[in-house]
Amino acid sequence: MGPASFLQDKVTLDINVRDANTPPIWEVFSVVLTRTDENELLTALYGGVLGEEPWRLFLLRLLARAEADVAQLMLRPVGGEAWMLAAQMRDRHVSPGFVPPEPPWDRMRPGRVYSGTELEDAHSPAARHMRLGLTDVGDLCLSVFREDGDFSASDSALLASLAPHLAIAGRTWGRLEREGGHIAVTEGELALLGGGWILVDAQAHLLDCDSETAMLIAQGKIMGRAPDGRLRLLLPEAAKLLEQAIGNAGPVSHRAEWLWHDPPMQMLVMPPPDGVERAFATVRCLIRIRALPHGEGRGVSASILSDLFSLTPSEARFAARMADSASIAEVARLLGLTIETARNYSKRIYGKMDVRGQADLIRLLSSSIMEKAATSELSEGPQ
Repeated sequence: MGPASFLQDKVTLDINVRDANTPPIWEVFSVVLTRTDENELLTALYGGVLGEEPWRLFLLRLLARAEADVAQLMLRPVGGEAWMLAAQMRDRHVSPGFVPPEPPWDRMRPGRVYSGTELEDAHSPAARHMRLGLTDVGDLCLSVFREDGDFSASDSALLASLAPHLAIAGRTWGRLEREGGHIAVTEGELALLGGGWILVDAQAHLLDCDSETAMLIAQGKIMGRAPDGRLRLLLPEAAKLLEQAIGNAGPVSHRAEWLWHDPPMQMLVMPPPDGVERAFATVRCLIRIRALPHGEGRGVSASILSDLFSLTPSEARFAARMADSASIAEVARLLGLTIETARNYSKRIYGKMDVRGQADLIRLLSSSIMEKAATSELSEGPQ
């Protein structure tokens, strides 16, 4: 099965370039990629998705093949509203001040090749545009521009011939980006002693989660997924916290609440990790899930303190000891610090936690859920 038939339900090739040079539609469709095109363009397109600059070599070769001054690829991720520049290559002879105009993307039908004059005014530079709609990636728009002269019908046919290949490469790239975001979150969680995680958007739609949490959601006893894709937290306090976190204007702040009481599970809502928005354009927050063992200690988890108050690991360990009512001198002895270093630690901790002293610190923690969040080694997820 060839690429075109593989994606015939995804991409419709419909060339409709209304200019004097356009031959009958059957002649346009008869134009196919040459062996040179396959060697030069397709190898760069398919191989490029694995590189750090996935579209660079493909656009460079397309630039030369179409004798264009600018070749670019625009992207609008799934769920996103704004188009963003994925890559652009310029001929070295093009005027520095030449800025390709933005076509009206929303007026472009997916799979159809448009001329610049068809979409813009008569004074715009020569251009050819082709938009593709890929359900699991978003929208892609491949464009070529010239400062002078116009493109031919064969250039339009070239873009159309590239459509199924670009769709496959785009879907592969999108999957790699999603997996990259998935790995970034997972690595962060493993570095913080494990635990499950969920990514949601501003309407609480579930975007992604780890496999253990997916099983928990499928069971529907502690949390579930509504028919519209929204995450449902069955404990009222947890649902209220999530609603407040995603509903407030501005960045999401670190907040914690019980996810469930028996078995004891805790949720921490926080901003998404850096880079995740490349794969999930609408991501609003990350929810970390911790399964807490029954009946272990009353101390406060240093990891939880680090999450909630942006403490360094050393500061979090120091604060956890103070929360157990140990004096600064006792904490210094336990952690092998000098008294002066311990005092500096305490001052920084008080400032970050916005308390006036150790008594305030203990009151703050004892009045929160962290009083019950024992110093726990996190399980890999609910069983």
